[in-house]
Amino acid sequence: MENAVAQALRASGHRLYFYSRADSAARQNHMEIDFLIVRRQKVSPIEVKSASHRYHASLDKFKAKFPKTIGESYIVYAKDVMVRDGITHIPFYMAMFL
Repeated sequence: MENAVAQALRASGHRLYFYSRADSAARQNHMEIDFLIVRRQKVSPIEVKSASHRYHASLDKFKAKFPKTIGESYIVYAKDVMVRDGITHIPFYMAMFL
């Protein structure tokens, strides 16, 4: 699913970035964000979830670490549109509208 979302984002004209941090000494500092895009001079993190959307620890950590530079946060998944905990959840077919 990540490849399909990447294609939709690129087709919409976005340059794609990702964020990864591994910390073997402190596992709680580990995080990985699937895509970062720039919208309205802010960084919008995007997590792609092919199964459950309940857990997004990396997205929460990323938002806490960089609060001043973060714009809207997204989870792209297989269910309906909703906003929960300040994160917009959208179905896969809507990734092209980001």
